Amino acid sequence: ESVKAITQAYEPGSTFKSVSALTILEQGTMGPEDTMFCPSSISADDYDVSDSHERDGETYSLREILNHSSNVGISLATEQAGFDKLYDNIKRFHFTESTGVDYPGEAAGNVLDFDNWAKITGYNVSFGQGIAVTPLQITRFYGALVNDGVEVTPHFLINLPQTGETPTYATEDVIENKSAIPTMVDMLKTVVTDGTGKPAQIEGFSVAGKTSTAEVAEGGKYKEDVYNLCFTGFLADSSSQLVCFVGANEVPGTGNVAGVFKDIMTCAIDRFKISPERG
Repeated sequence: ESVKAITQAYEPGSTFKSVSALTILEQGTMGPEDTMFCPSSISADDYDVSDSHERDGETYSLREILNHSSNVGISLATEQAGFDKLYDNIKRFHFTESTGVDYPGEAAGNVLDFDNWAKITGYNVSFGQGIAVTPLQITRFYGALVNDGVEVTPHFLINLPQTGETPTYATEDVIENKSAIPTMVDMLKTVVTDGTGKPAQIEGFSVAGKTSTAEVAEGGKYKEDVYNLCFTGFLADSSSQLVCFVGANEVPGTGNVAGVFKDIMTCAIDRFKISPERG
């Protein structure tokens, strides 16, 4: 069941803000320390967008938008970069296609064709609503950040037991602006040191990642008082390229699964003899 869960599509919520932030960095409309005023809420097409916690209007840098996981901030910053550019990246990163993993029943992601986007669609997609992707797709995207922009087809099968043959799996270079990758990783580090991902910190290692508290869509509306929580991250600047996704579905929004990431990766550090510095 745990394997099946990572191949099913749902709205990813705030972890998708990393895709929007990378788009912004690639377009050069904002750098990590560039600031913009983020009101308490914004409106579009008779809908209001606000952050998950009440606040007054604030001036945030792009780094702080990610740290605070601000829906308003990422919406406005993505609009400035161009919603069409975000859509292009959604397609380029293959979020609307299955990954091709060697496991049955994998779902493909889903988003409206850009011709059908309203302004509110752009806002919603920028913070992970109005789009459905699988945890495996999200994990593959983070893998590209630690693999110099190259996405790898995920797989379970190491070799064919009957013949001993080792299958090969396709890769594709999907991040065009390589200079944006280290900046993106640096901002994900700050999410863990200063933002919502603090429970993921591992002594002696530089953890990069993003939390999410996503509403659960059902029957054209969102369920009350239950959320899908996740954390996706990796050990930046280390000898390992391991990426870890942790999720908990339909649980109270007061939780945080970043601590589970810490437990899993701490075990991985010991098992695989991972060094905090690149080998």
